[in-house]
Amino acid sequence: ISDRTVNVQPLMYLDPSRIESSEHVLLHILKRLKYLAKCCSDRSADCEREQENFRKYFQDLAGGLHVLSGNRSGLDDLDAELFLDHGLERAADSQRLRGNLHSVIGAVCTMYRADALVLAIDDADTKAELALEVLECLRKYLDTPQVVALVTGDLEMYSLLVQNHFQKD
Repeated sequence: ISDRTVNVQPLMYLDPSRIESSEHVLLHILKRLKYLAKCCSDRSADCEREQENFRKYFQDLAGGLHVLSGNRSGLDDLDAELFLDHGLERAADSQRLRGNLHSVIGAVCTMYRADALVLAIDDADTKAELALEVLECLRKYLDTPQVVALVTGDLEMYSLLVQNHFQKD
């Protein structure tokens, strides 16, 4: 237990019911992280270094983001060796996505001298097809102490969505 206060920085307010169904929730969060990094008012050498780190980490995310699209690779009809190489590259990118995202979040926290970023997600249950995606996004990618997620919605609706999801699986 520490006597030090915890410094939090607002990340964003997100209403998933206003996101197009073809868009991934994580992309909106990444857009906001990029905006926060760009708008950091501290122009010290430390902030400049962190912005450079942020840019590097953000570029590293690109490889893993294509796995979010859910589309087929487009290489199904090509040479088996080429397909294997491409599949292995995608798998590695997917595995690094979470770590790279945590590095991006850490860089933004450092720039703002914050211990954590607050992500407020409101009415996440009003668009059922995105509600599960929001929960999965939190579970897979935003499970770091540097993100405080406040999710509002009908707990009973979430329970039913999760139960239905596991029944289908």
